[in-house]
Amino acid sequence: MVARLGVWSRSSRKPALVSLRMRRRKPKLRQEERHKEILARLRHEGTVRIATLAKTFAVTTETARRDLDELAARGAIMRTYGGGAARSLIDEPALGDRGRTHAIERAAIARKAASLVEPGDALMIDGGSTTRAFAQALAERELHITVVTNCLPVARALGANPNCRTLVCPGDYVAREEGTYGADANTFAGSRRTGRSSVPAA
Repeated sequence: MVARLGVWSRSSRKPALVSLRMRRRKPKLRQEERHKEILARLRHEGTVRIATLAKTFAVTTETARRDLDELAARGAIMRTYGGGAARSLIDEPALGDRGRTHAIERAAIARKAASLVEPGDALMIDGGSTTRAFAQALAERELHITVVTNCLPVARALGANPNCRTLVCPGDYVAREEGTYGADANTFAGSRRTGRSSVPAA
């Protein structure tokens, strides 16, 4: 929107027209709209932070905290210190427990997947019990590779390979998944170029 204001100059009694461009403020979201956006972010990122939500929605931290409290009271999310997490990260069995089920099948899948990796490859490996087995099988091959991961067990497994460069994503640590999640993790992973990705089957 452009507003024209009349400004008197010293050399003239007639007003000089001055154009000022006024920025239109983005309307604030209603509570229901914020809740929908929070749930969408959790589906994509896994975790959210109160400070980030307050800045994104242009509301106070108290309002963002109330939004998360209300969603948690409805059972839609799980409240965490300073934020919230998707129920999928909390309700399913912990990473260590999942790794003890179908161990033989997971190991076979991991060995096959590891055999497809070539020297010089750059990979992105997500958190999960199957991908942890994949990382262990991959480390045994001692290939010169680069791996980006948000999973600490994956990073530890790859540490056995002296030829592997491992980059761990920053973010909100979720103990049950033994990994990092949230906007920071997604931004870091998205900034790294990898040719292949490995996501957990379970």
